[in-house]
Amino acid sequence: MIVTKHYNDDCVRFSDNYEGEVHSVVTDPPYGIEYLGNDWDSYQNCIAFKKSTWESISKPLKPGGYLVIFGASKTFHRLTCAVEDSGLKIKDVLMWLYGQGMPKSQNIGKKDPNWEGWGTGLKPCYEPILLAQKPISEKTIVKNCQEHCLLYTSDAADERSSVDLG
Repeated sequence: MIVTKHYNDDCVRFSDNYEGEVHSVVTDPPYGIEYLGNDWDSYQNCIAFKKSTWESISKPLKPGGYLVIFGASKTFHRLTCAVEDSGLKIKDVLMWLYGQGMPKSQNIGKKDPNWEGWGTGLKPCYEPILLAQKPISEKTIVKNCQEHCLLYTSDAADERSSVDLG
């Protein structure tokens, strides 16, 4: 039987209180882009740029478990450094591509008609997604999987649940 549970909660609070183990974490933390001037998204105090955030979030991860972390193109480097500094391995960067982004810039043409259509920034077209892994605890990846990974079989029953803790 395959048992899949989804938890919807603040990742740090969940990780600090959860007593079990998880195979993966998918999270979309604040980006540090000062979205609409909100304090929770300030660049200077962004929780995603703190090593302690990722140390906490990785606590319930099984050895070899993965984190999928959404970020912003402008501040992705800060997120990546914090994750790496916490002891997690950077495995890859995925991209969520889209064509509907709005430029986060000033329209210079509003102040000077000679510059109509010119702005101070590019239209975003992607959101980077960091793939990180908790280091394995066994000598080889095969031994680590044998010890810590789920083994799915084709005749396994499928049971899924979702838990909203927020």
